[in-house]
Amino acid sequence: PCWNGDTSDAAVLSHGNRPTHGLPSSSSSASRLDVHWVVEDPESGIRGYQWALGLTPGGDQLVPFTAVGQQTTVSATGLWLAHNDHVFATVVASNYAGLDTKWTSESVVVDLTPPIVVALYDTTSSIDPHPVGSYVTQGSPYGVFASFDDPESGIEKCEVSVSALTGVLSTVVRPFEVLSASGAAVFPSLTSTTGKKLVSVVRCRNSAGLFHTAASTGVTIVPVQTAADFQLRLVTPASTSHSRNASIQSDLHELAVAWDLDILGVAYLELLVASAALSVPYTVQLEPVTSATTNMSLTDGAIYNVSLRAVYEDGVASQPATLQVIVDTMPPTLSSVASSNLAASWGVGDSSLQIHWTSMFQHPTQALRYELSVGTFPGTGNLFQWVSTAEESLTLPITKAQTGSGFYVAVTAIAETGLSATFSSSVLSA
Repeated sequence: PCWNGDTSDAAVLSHGNRPTHGLPSSSSSASRLDVHWVVEDPESGIRGYQWALGLTPGGDQLVPFTAVGQQTTVSATGLWLAHNDHVFATVVASNYAGLDTKWTSESVVVDLTPPIVVALYDTTSSIDPHPVGSYVTQGSPYGVFASFDDPESGIEKCEVSVSALTGVLSTVVRPFEVLSASGAAVFPSLTSTTGKKLVSVVRCRNSAGLFHTAASTGVTIVPVQTAADFQLRLVTPASTSHSRNASIQSDLHELAVAWDLDILGVAYLELLVASAALSVPYTVQLEPVTSATTNMSLTDGAIYNVSLRAVYEDGVASQPATLQVIVDTMPPTLSSVASSNLAASWGVGDSSLQIHWTSMFQHPTQALRYELSVGTFPGTGNLFQWVSTAEESLTLPITKAQTGSGFYVAVTAIAETGLSATFSSSVLSA
């Protein structure tokens, strides 16, 4: 007899004019096995077949040799097979010329377990599919890496789909598609909306037809913080009771900054301080915090450029927020003729007092502001106390009758660092 033909999803054994025997390469059933074959004998024709099923090549431990006439499909039921058993089918074909031919199939592996998960995680790259944390940044790629194994019958096919979770609602955004042999898949245009969570579902089938379905932990899409979002600011404590400018300090021993931060998805922060006064920039990597103090020696008169950026779990870095800090330890100075620069005059009807202190104080680099106190006793401000102004003159609602025989004026000049100088007059009369 001459054997010819094939069956779909079958392991084929063919040796020249010997039969083609169709049998699955694996089975997920411990109790049933189906066998099919196709035979040709153009000279005398096929008279009949015998078949057997065993645990060894040519063996009949499971089904003894049984005549089935010209039937070419048989089933063995009521078997007691164990996981990972190897089963062999044997067929004997006889033609009308009295000639017999015997063939044994390749082994059929009994696989009663589905594929197992070796690795399954969210990623952002199909080239280097490393795991990411719980967050990816808006606009970044999103994908999955999956590795399944089936040592008995092998993996036939894996498929992947992606769902988006918003609150309790789940929407399939990518239906199941075949996962490449690399195990990695990246999907564009899925991370445009912040706040939603993406989860990949992977299902794999082994050659025995068993499935295993598993889901990744998923990632939440977060926005990348902008430079303006940080609100980077100088918070080095002022060295005096006076407030200082937002970017100038007099402290030479530390530089403290603070910022606003939405920590979702942030892996760490990078802080850099650069200056012509530093041979090497000061750099430090920080946990997702909202302030930092650099313990570094600062140079009087130097300018320090502070830069801060966030690095997210998926490796994306934000644009840096920047801040320029000036260090200046010089307080305002009094002119050599300060007393002659202080003058006072009464307004119309002696109902207001105009005080002038033009060019009384000096500072080479900083703008000055002033606080003025007026009293009828030395060192007091019982008429007016600590009145603020940016000008070198001030008009106060003081009448001549309130001052009696005279009055005293104290003018404090305050630099942008908070450092100050004060001039207190002797008794004045306008």
